[in-house]
Formats: sequence, C-alpha cells, structure tokens
Amino acid sequence: MLKSSLGDCNGNRGGRGFTSGTNTNATLEHYCYQRAFFLSKKKIHSISCSFTASPSPSPSPSPRSRIAPLTADDLISRTHKPEKELKRVSENEMTTMKPVIQKGDVVCLADLLFTRNRDSLVKNNNQQVKAEQLAGKVVVIFFVPLYGFSDSLTWCTELLKEIYHDSRLNNTFEVVFVAFLGGRAPFDGNKLCHLQPPECFHDIFSSMPWTAIPFSDIASRESLQRRFGVPDTTFIPKIFVIDSTGRVVQDNWLFIDHYGASGYPYSDERINFLKGEDEAVAEQPSLKALLTSPQRDYVISNQGQKVPIHILEDKEVILYFYREGRTDDRLTEQLKTAYEKSAVEQDFEIVLIYSDPLMISNEETFRKKFKTMPWLAIPFRDPNIRKLDRIFEYPNIEKLKQFFNHCSDPHLSDPPEVVIFGHHGEFFEPFGKEILLQYGTKASPFTRKVAAKLETEKVKELTLEMLCFIYTVFRRKDGSEVSSIYISCMF
Repeated sequence: MLKSSLGDCNGNRGGRGFTSGTNTNATLEHYCYQRAFFLSKKKIHSISCSFTASPSPSPSPSPRSRIAPLTADDLISRTHKPEKELKRVSENEMTTMKPVIQKGDVVCLADLLFTRNRDSLVKNNNQQVKAEQLAGKVVVIFFVPLYGFSDSLTWCTELLKEIYHDSRLNNTFEVVFVAFLGGRAPFDGNKLCHLQPPECFHDIFSSMPWTAIPFSDIASRESLQRRFGVPDTTFIPKIFVIDSTGRVVQDNWLFIDHYGASGYPYSDERINFLKGEDEAVAEQPSLKALLTSPQRDYVISNQGQKVPIHILEDKEVILYFYREGRTDDRLTEQLKTAYEKSAVEQDFEIVLIYSDPLMISNEETFRKKFKTMPWLAIPFRDPNIRKLDRIFEYPNIEKLKQFFNHCSDPHLSDPPEVVIFGHHGEFFEPFGKEILLQYGTKASPFTRKVAAKLETEKVKELTLEMLCFIYTVFRRKDGSEVSSIYISCMF
C-alpha cells in the first residue's frame, strides 16, 4: 500500500490485507465464501451447513452399492430433510476440518489422478491427456460442487481461463476439473438445479478448456474429495495448486485472484518476491513504476493509438479506477466536465484503470465503455491492473472479513477511485474523488491544498446574519447536520 496515505490506523503496511498481526489463516479459509457472498449480492446473514451425521470410519461400501441412481427430487429431498434428522454444523467447524492433504505436502499426481483402469484425463473435445503430459507443469485440482453458487463458479472459471490462456506460461499450467454433488446453494437460483448430475457435469465442463476426471469414474472423484478434505456440504469451488515437483503450494483462491498469471508458479517464494516489488513501488510511486510493464511502455486512446508513458510525466495525471459493476457512472460525468474544461491548457491527463472484479465483462464490454471516455487507458486485463489493485488495496481483505462476520458495514472496501499525480511525481493525492465531488471542477487540480483554500474562502464569506439565519445548516465533525434554529434554542 502507499505509505503516505493508504496505511491503516496502526501504520501497518503490506497491501491487500497482508499486514502483520492479522489472522491471515482465518482470512484465507473464508476467502471463497466471502467471494461467493459478494458475487451473489445477497444479504446472507448466516449460513448453517446441514448434513447427516457421519458414522465412525468403517470399511467403504463397494462403488456399486454407493451409486444408487439419483433423481433431481432425490437431491432436493436430501437437502430438505426434517431438522431433527440433521446434524447442524457451524461454519467455523466445517472450514476447520483438517484435510488429509494440506499445503506443503508432496503428492504423486500419477497416483492421485490415474488408475489401473484409466490412464488418461479427458477434455470436452474428447481429447485424452496422459500422465506424462503433466510432467513439468503446475497443476490445479479444481473441485466444483455441481449445485453450488453459480456466480461463484463463473468467477472461478473465468479467473482460471485468464491464466490458462496466458501466453507467458507457455503451456506449463494445467487444470483438472473434479466434480462432486456438494451442497445446494441457498438463494442462488442455480439454473442447473433441475438437471441430473451427469447432465449438470457436462453443462459445466463444456465451457472449460482443460482436463477433467470423467464423471463416470465416481470412485476416483470421491477418493480425491476425501484425500483433499473437501466437505460434501460446500457451495463454492475449491482449489489446490501443485507445482512441478508434486508439492502443494497453495490451497485457496486468494493468491490466484491477487496475482493472476504473474504469480506463477504460486510458491510462497514467488508471492513474497512480488509483494516486495509492490512495496518498493509504494515507497516511491511514479507513473513509470505504476503504469509500465516489461511487455508495455505505453497507454492507449479510445481510437487504439499508443501513447508513450514518458510524455505524461510533464503533466498532472489522474488515475481513474473504474470497477465494472461497482463504480458510479456519475463520477465519470464529473471527470468528463473537468477534462473538457482543462483541455485548452492540456496540462493534465486522465488514465483509465478498468478492472472487472466479478469477471463478467469481456474486451468488447471494455471497448464500449472506453468509447464514451475522451482520455487514455491501460489495455484490457493488463497484468499491471492487478498490481495497481494490490498497491491501492482493492479488495481490502480485512473489510471482506468484517463483511463475512456480518458487521454493520456492508461495504467490502473503500479503495481510492481517483488518484492524482503531480508533474514529475511532485505529489500524489489519493482522495481526488472526494475533492472532485465536494468542490467540483473549481477544485482542479483536485489536491487537498486547493480544497483547503476553497474552505478558507467559504469561512471568510461568513457573516453574523448568515449564522443567525433560520435556514442556515451546520455540519458536525461526524457528518450530521443541525440547523441554526436548534442551536439558538440551546441558548
């Protein structure tokens, strides 16, 4: 995070919630659940996961005896049994179940993913992938509940697709889809709920470019679920990242989401290296350090022209963080007004940082939005966008944790949306949005110094008559307002 303005009240640093003294493990365990709640946009005040009490370990029944044909009605009835027949398990109890395979363990993928009767994985185009084809690759075991949160599944799948198709990885990244029945997500409206499990599997798998354990191999899918400790009642997908040596390097979505393909191979050493880079940029922020990458030293216009970043250093630059589905378009209109008024001087520029936290847009959506804006932008889904989000703390993991624990504040985070850099990095102002909305274009170049000047002018214009006028309204420090009538009554 940027040291000068974006640290927390205790002075902690580290960006995106990686601060010392926080319960990081608890945060990681809950991350996918928080994402599910965020994506479904529902007011879910609590979740109690219900499942039939499991007997003590005993010899497993034969596969044939386990696989009685299931209908949609059977599935529904299993999740709506009378309460007296169910054992209620708290959220904490479920998420703290110790998996057999955990982060740091070394596994043999050949033994985990293949059997004597099946020596290959399948793709949705009927292509088969042998064990030797996974050698030297980072492999993600992607557990998906067939009847879970559909929005969460979409987000997870699109996130993995972005990494899977990244040319920088040069075919060294593979995903293995492992389906299980899972819990039936509440309040979700999953379009697949009416399908039989095999149909549901094929519907989900048809949009995936990677491999899968065949649905027909029920024994292998159940074995993997047990080995990795994935609960039967979970509503959200879960992943385990295994490096080329067979070591489980990550067991959650957090680092995949924060770093994308740049985090490859997702080892702690790689993540710590990237965090160090972020901190170095945050210590001495500059346009070059923030906006350029090894593959790109330019930004683009809405006509597709490439504008070198170094020519922006002579101008005041506004970084406009537009987050699809979250940013108020009224802010865009305010910026357009300011941009048009300053076009004559040509001494400041705006750079759009377009991000898609819900993974619901595509390049066409970006171009359509960008066409309405007269300024420059970083290309769609450029790797630097994630770096900027990390440095400016979006999303703030502590806020996510508070939301999950049902605190009164429903906002996931309060990241800056308008960050201003002065000429040649003379200053930066992370509260440009607040200044713009409070004072309008007259506050240009939207710094606190200008805002203070405008406030001083307001005070100088005050008269005794204005203070005593019955319709005069005063604003307290906490933001509440009180009229002069109320004040006069007090005296």
